[in-house]
Amino acid sequence: MKKLSVTYDSWESAMEDFLFQKESENLRPRTIEDYRSHISRFFRNHPEAFSGSKQALTTAVKEHFSGTKSNNYFNGKLRTLSPFFRWLHSQGVIPCNPLENIKGKKQTNRIVELSTETLKELLQ
Repeated sequence: MKKLSVTYDSWESAMEDFLFQKESENLRPRTIEDYRSHISRFFRNHPEAFSGSKQALTTAVKEHFSGTKSNNYFNGKLRTLSPFFRWLHSQGVIPCNPLENIKGKKQTNRIVELSTETLKELLQ
């Protein structure tokens, strides 16, 4: 079976096709906006990643994820960029999915401090 190969003149046009597909799958508007935000941030910071070079793509991904201090934020970036790169690869736009073997990090718990009055209100 021959692999489909699609050509895009920019990452923006590829992203719009991807988002159109996700909208047709009835994803929530917040999810679509998360995709748009993370994908745009990645390519604004790493415009060379869309060149088609496997080396440029993998280097950009390493740089993008290396500075992430929060496990939750790391996982959010991974959760939104993985489907996009998987889709780009399935369309033949990029030579590989650079996130294919990257695993999420252990989620960290968020501690919220509440006043005694707020706790009493919640318990009533």
